[in-house]
Amino acid sequence: MLLACVLLLGTLSSCRGSYPKELVQADSLLLRGKYDDVDSLLAVYDANASTHKSVQMYRQLLQMGRMFVDEELTDSHFSIVDSLCRYYDHWYTPNEYAQSLCFLGEIYRVSGDNPSALDAFLKGVKVSEDCGNSYAQAWSCQKIGDIYFEQRMLDDCTFYYRKYYDIAVSHYDTLRMALAADRMGKAYTILNKVDSTVYYYKKALDLAQYTAHPENIIPYSKYSLSDIYIQIEEYDKAKSLMPRDSLNDANWAYWHLGQNNTDSAICYFQRFHSRYGLPAHRSAFHYLALLEESRGNTAKALSYYKALPAIEDSIRAQSQVEETRRVNAQFNVNLVKKERDEMTHRSNVLQSILLFVFLFVALGIAIGYYAWKYYRQKKDAELAHERLLRQEEEKMRRQSVSQIEENKRKIAELEQQLVEARQRNDVEAADRIMLDAELLTAENRNIEATQRRREFALKEFQKTDLYFRLKFHAGEEQCHLSEAEWQQLASYLDDIYDDFTHRLLAIVSLSDTELRACYLLKLEVSPTVMAALLFKSKQAISMIRKRLYKKITHKEGTPKQFDEFIVNF
Repeated sequence: MLLACVLLLGTLSSCRGSYPKELVQADSLLLRGKYDDVDSLLAVYDANASTHKSVQMYRQLLQMGRMFVDEELTDSHFSIVDSLCRYYDHWYTPNEYAQSLCFLGEIYRVSGDNPSALDAFLKGVKVSEDCGNSYAQAWSCQKIGDIYFEQRMLDDCTFYYRKYYDIAVSHYDTLRMALAADRMGKAYTILNKVDSTVYYYKKALDLAQYTAHPENIIPYSKYSLSDIYIQIEEYDKAKSLMPRDSLNDANWAYWHLGQNNTDSAICYFQRFHSRYGLPAHRSAFHYLALLEESRGNTAKALSYYKALPAIEDSIRAQSQVEETRRVNAQFNVNLVKKERDEMTHRSNVLQSILLFVFLFVALGIAIGYYAWKYYRQKKDAELAHERLLRQEEEKMRRQSVSQIEENKRKIAELEQQLVEARQRNDVEAADRIMLDAELLTAENRNIEATQRRREFALKEFQKTDLYFRLKFHAGEEQCHLSEAEWQQLASYLDDIYDDFTHRLLAIVSLSDTELRACYLLKLEVSPTVMAALLFKSKQAISMIRKRLYKKITHKEGTPKQFDEFIVNF
């Protein structure tokens, strides 16, 4: 490893001879994980900082690198990192460019923009592979693996973690070998591969003790490995890895649970629950309830059971609540049955009364059930309609956003071309490029204005009495549209969907009934309601839709295919 570091320093010195030696040494130490030494060298350099542009950019690169390893990069650093990417890409310095791409990807990642982050990291991998910057390549592979791990894309995740690990092994980089092994352990835990999980966590522990800051790796790897040992009931191995600290409260709770140490298990479950709260350890209440129940503390057990439904995202907790309710319901049924038997023995008259009451209640439940079912179906249809409208709006919005982003990308390219044209003193080319950029900017403004206007028009339509009647009372005997209302509906749809009527009639000739059927389909009105509004049978509505599909596409099709055509038109 020492030989590799010496060779690296020699390479850096030869490639970066124009940079101050403190910065070159700091860069090397940063990649090797000696962060305290990095801070000392940067402090020495800052006392006599150079004003040369390239040196200032290099100093900023090191500052961003220091914040990257401390996980302190945010979107507030975007402009600095973006300028670094542009600068090093323009002057074709691939080592620094690869690192800048890695920092840019991290800013996108912490901002929640995973697609942009992945794009930057993948570019960083490619550039670092081409220039031989294995450290930047390792950084990028680690972050790509983290993104896939968060999204549970475990095959891709393990591929990049393995690549990260192999790079570290090839350079005898103990720090990154330990970090990569720890991440491989996490991935194999999700994949439920116990042997591989244990192997990599042990590897992480063995390697971490030779790093500059083992305390950043060892406690967490021990915690994870102990958790695995507890799950596979190897309690002695788990105990040997767990110190008595707050990090391991959860593991100690499950360890004592597995050893049937009720009092200790309760103590630790309460401790880590009070420290981290319900969202972090939602299974705590489940086990606390069971343990208190086993000790005969019924009141405490019931208090924990009652708290379980509040944990909405806990499947295990919810299943326990359902089990509790089922037991309670079964108890009530048995109680009613016992009372009924007693009443039967007392009097046949009371038995007849009870039977009558039972039948009456059953009838009421049946009526209530069918009324609820009807209401639920109507409500589901309304929600489905709303969902389809939102999907259509989102589709249109994504198309607009995509076009805007594409235009922004072209504008950025034109700005670069403009700089080059001005450097060449090519006035005509510069003027042409500026006009092209202005056209794209105007197009973006027009798209955004059109989108806002469409959304406004749709919201205004949804507030009208006509929309309310079609949505909630369409098909009722008293709800039919007049000629003026049909024209009003056409006007609303044309306003919202970019002259819908004219575009449709431009490709096919339609009768009034066919055109009105298209209006209703655009609003996701059901065939039954369409039949009532158009004074047709349901079968006639199906034939109209099937005939229109063939009329427009010149192909045989189903009514549903025509519905989809109109919705997407």
